[in-house]
Amino acid sequence: MLPPDNINALRFWLNLFITRNRHRLGIGAMLAVATALSGIALLALSGWFITATALAGSAIALGFVYALDIYLPGGGIRFFALSRTVSRYFERLYNHDTVLGQLARSRVALFSGLQQLSRCQSSTSSDSDWLNRLTAELDTLDNLYLRLLLPPMVTLLSTIVFFAILALWLPWFSLATAAGLLLALLLSCVLFLRQNISQGAELAGLFLAARADVIQLHEGIAELSASKSLLRYQHRLIASNSAIQQQEQQLQHHKARLQLMVNSLQSAVFVLLIFMLLDAFTTAAVSAPVAVLFILGWLGVAELISSLPAQLSVFGKTAFSAVRLAQLAQMPDTIARKAQQAQISTVQLNVTAHPHIACSAQQTLDLVLNADNAKLLVTGESGCGKSTLAACLAAEQTHPAVGIRLNGHAINAADWRRYQQQVAYLTQANSIFADTLRYNLQLGQEALPEQALWDALTAVELEQWARALPQGLDTWLGDWGQNLSGGQARRLSLARLLLRQADLVILDEPFNGLDAEMANRIWHNIQPWLEKKLVFLSLHEKQEQLVNINRYYHLPLTVQTDTNI
Repeated sequence: MLPPDNINALRFWLNLFITRNRHRLGIGAMLAVATALSGIALLALSGWFITATALAGSAIALGFVYALDIYLPGGGIRFFALSRTVSRYFERLYNHDTVLGQLARSRVALFSGLQQLSRCQSSTSSDSDWLNRLTAELDTLDNLYLRLLLPPMVTLLSTIVFFAILALWLPWFSLATAAGLLLALLLSCVLFLRQNISQGAELAGLFLAARADVIQLHEGIAELSASKSLLRYQHRLIASNSAIQQQEQQLQHHKARLQLMVNSLQSAVFVLLIFMLLDAFTTAAVSAPVAVLFILGWLGVAELISSLPAQLSVFGKTAFSAVRLAQLAQMPDTIARKAQQAQISTVQLNVTAHPHIACSAQQTLDLVLNADNAKLLVTGESGCGKSTLAACLAAEQTHPAVGIRLNGHAINAADWRRYQQQVAYLTQANSIFADTLRYNLQLGQEALPEQALWDALTAVELEQWARALPQGLDTWLGDWGQNLSGGQARRLSLARLLLRQADLVILDEPFNGLDAEMANRIWHNIQPWLEKKLVFLSLHEKQEQLVNINRYYHLPLTVQTDTNI
């Protein structure tokens, strides 16, 4: 049996594939079967026609009277030649269009799961790993239909049709041979897949690690050269390449063994078929043209059977990718609509002995945000745990030492994502995407009114800069925002936050890279947006110009309430 994880992952993607594509898959399968049967019929009928013509010529040469209708079989040959060409063209066009559409739906399912990942969860994988998942591994899913589902199905149906027609002349031989052949093929393929799934997964893992090493080498080649470590890193890549080659050789060895077994089976059937047809010919049960028809027809079926090992050899790699992607795509969809989201009126964060918040080991942190204490300021030196505290409050980090109570009740698994949807969280990282200014402002939201975008830019004092851009809001910001200064990137990240509708606002060092006067002006500008919201603000130190703060904490823990900082 195959591992349960692989079965569940393959079932998930196949269900996703089949649910919305039943009619397209049916049409595509019929076109593929028509292509295969037309090819087999063309080969078989050509053999019959050549043999019948040869016999007719020999009979006439010997002085016998011989009648042969050349028009009907000739028309059949032309029909099958044309039908094979036409059905193959439309089958390739139709099935590849179906698969491309399915890959698009797979991306939707994958990104629907990805958007539910917290920053803590998404940071557990490297950039190269995410790149691999969203490109190479996602593209691998097209093997499910084009190589793992369709070819075996076409081969099975073609084999059944061939033996069903043969049964009109040799019923018992046809039934016994078909049953024995299909059973032997099934057992051989199952044994091969059990070996291939582990080896294919191991090979895919080696490719993943090697790709990550290459990316790291490219990004850090200057540092590796300066530290005289480049040669050692290159030896590591050479060792990875050798491991990949060895694994590929093992896969090719197992594939060759399956190919030998499949070829032996179809050759054995071919020999038995010749003997049975010769015997039937000697008893006049089968004519010579009909015997040749079945012999050449079997060669067409055997060609389909012989292609199975090559098609099934991608099973391990495909299953590996399916499992990794299904883990993301199958994440429970707990994102609720705004109408279903409960308003946040009170949030209580309790932190006890968190490893990244040193002062919580001596004293429990109990932070409360409500109508009476709607604005909370936390200060402290770098490394004291301010950002960790902000991430815990935003539910971006989970830890046994952290507890969150929402409106007086502990957050359970069902409430977790709904809570996050009501939180506007500005981290210390300035995430600028390789796209336009408009895209970076309304990131992840439906199209917003243009005036709302300009209002947000005005609040962070970027309006004049934006209006001076060549295409305004539709100006390309460059790859990862390299056309922006650090202060501009910071203010753009804050402007993006102002376009969110949220009850809880978490600002982690929102004024990094800005001078005190600009920070004061921006803080004043965003006060209308902060009204009637719960606000958590973290800074390195107090800034007297930032007013309207109800409570102030300094880490290590000291607290002052009812301040007007």
